[in-house]
Amino acid sequence: MIDESVFSEQMQDQSRSIGYPLAVPAYVALELFTLGIYTLYWSYQHFSRAFHGTKAKVPRALICSFFLPLSLHSLMKYYDRCARSAGDRFRLPILPTALLFFFNHLVSTFGSKYLPDYAPLINLVVAVTILGFIQNEVNRINREMRPDLLSSQVMTGRLWIGLAVGFVVFFIIVGLFFVLALLR
Repeated sequence: MIDESVFSEQMQDQSRSIGYPLAVPAYVALELFTLGIYTLYWSYQHFSRAFHGTKAKVPRALICSFFLPLSLHSLMKYYDRCARSAGDRFRLPILPTALLFFFNHLVSTFGSKYLPDYAPLINLVVAVTILGFIQNEVNRINREMRPDLLSSQVMTGRLWIGLAVGFVVFFIIVGLFFVLALLR
């Protein structure tokens, strides 16, 4: 994912957190209220911090974010590498977790016409659960490797705005379903 010199530079910089520190309840709330759209922002933040100090950080982070089902494995391997540099390890099974996320996305994308109407909600819950466990692991790594930094964010203004936009999107979607149901 990144070369050794950039990685060692990242590990020596104690002023930067590893990954994107965010409280798991805040993450889950933002995911649910935006109906999963927050995943793009969340993954972009993680990848842009992993690519810090490299050329073309923003385009690489955007590409990895849009292809998260394929790039999640490399992100978890990066966090495992970070933890191993401090004598620890990433405590989630990397390959099974990445495969579960990938197949969850695959089934929701290509099996939508064969699945019941509530299947997207199950997909959202499974994806949020997987990414929530990864976020919890990132927070743990930060607590152990960067004890001077806060390992989780409080709800900042930007997060409250995201939550408000998520509520608006949620109620628009629910309203549209209600109107479409009445028009049937």
